[in-house]
Amino acid sequence: MNIRAPSPADGQQLILLFGMPRSGTTWLGKLFDSHPHVLYCHEPDHRRVFADSGAADAADRYRLELQTFVAGLPALQSLRVAGKRPLFRKKFMSEFGFQVARLSTEVARAGSRVYPAFPIVVHHDGSGDPERRVVWKSIQSLSSLAPTLTALEKARGIHILRHPCGYIASTLRGVDLKTFSDNSSIGWMAYKSARNAAGTPLGDRFGFGDDHEQMVRDLTPEERLAWHWVLTNEKARMEVGDNTRYLRVRYEDICRDPQAGVQKMFEFAGLEMSDQTQAFIAASTGSSQNDYYSVYKNPSQAAWRWREELDDQTVARVMAIATRSTLGAEYANMTPPEGRPS
Repeated sequence: MNIRAPSPADGQQLILLFGMPRSGTTWLGKLFDSHPHVLYCHEPDHRRVFADSGAADAADRYRLELQTFVAGLPALQSLRVAGKRPLFRKKFMSEFGFQVARLSTEVARAGSRVYPAFPIVVHHDGSGDPERRVVWKSIQSLSSLAPTLTALEKARGIHILRHPCGYIASTLRGVDLKTFSDNSSIGWMAYKSARNAAGTPLGDRFGFGDDHEQMVRDLTPEERLAWHWVLTNEKARMEVGDNTRYLRVRYEDICRDPQAGVQKMFEFAGLEMSDQTQAFIAASTGSSQNDYYSVYKNPSQAAWRWREELDDQTVARVMAIATRSTLGAEYANMTPPEGRPS
């Protein structure tokens, strides 16, 4: 009898791997992708914003929209979603099938230079694997994690948290490299977070009301990013509450002990450690590449690089904001591993 993988439409065997940009989400995503039973979807919600309303009729529409979206995840053939390097062989692929899929991915990569939407023609969706887990990695949907878990009643959500200074230093490095942003969009992110929080329990807690625009306008770029970090992460934490299908992990803890960190996440996801994952942990932490988006980095150096990039006054201003929140307070006394700058 041929037993097929369940559809992820209601969240069955679906893992949400959500975090803010520049929080280690790509590395953690590829750690999951290295598992032979995981079908990994890299930021399929890029440039797509789901509704986030508490009204009953809107919640029903939101549920249907999400269920339709995740049901289609395994079939996505875009290079951005299904072709993120490195590629890993899966239990639902033969060696020949893997090589053909890899070749098809490289053809799509070359073709995308002419036609950006060039698809991966040979794509394995893992539908014949009853142990398949679909992983949706996102830097777009963290603020909607709680309603997403509510709508997808069997999904499990992992919230990736990074030290606010690490997030800020990496974001500003991207600005300097002209990789993805600038100071005006930093301001826009903070204005949006403050506007969405105003008039809610979250905004009341941190003093964001009708004057939120003026409050943000008077801040430095680092302070704006600090508030964006607080409001985005605290929204997810507060709304999820004590949901047992929610796990919060700190990037720095996984960098400190990748083996234990991956084991914890895999157990939550119902996965066992695999030899392929063990090999990728060793490869990704044992060498470094200079590319801004590389997953091959010394984890301790990557996690604590911000101490060499932000001066003491900036760190103090950032932490004065961050530690007003429950999540920021967790970082107040975190120390770098031995051998890193203190």
